[in-house]
Amino acid sequence: MASRISGRRAVIGDSASEPIVSGMVKRFAVDVSILYGNIDQLKDVPFGTLIIEVSGDQKGIKNALEYLHSQNLKTEVIGYES
Repeated sequence: MASRISGRRAVIGDSASEPIVSGMVKRFAVDVSILYGNIDQLKDVPFGTLIIEVSGDQKGIKNALEYLHSQNLKTEVIGYES
């Protein structure tokens, strides 16, 4: 059964340029839609927010969220649809 989850991810420093979303798609067979993104710089350090929707089976979504946490990224679930 397909599910969807929306989340907000904070990015700062090197994580702003890492292919985290691409890694999730390849590793966990989920689809990711970028709903909003913004990156600024403060003293040459990039920071910002990315709001994404991850869809797929529940196991893939769970593994994708665990992957985000393992990358030391602040991630907040802001919506879920089963």
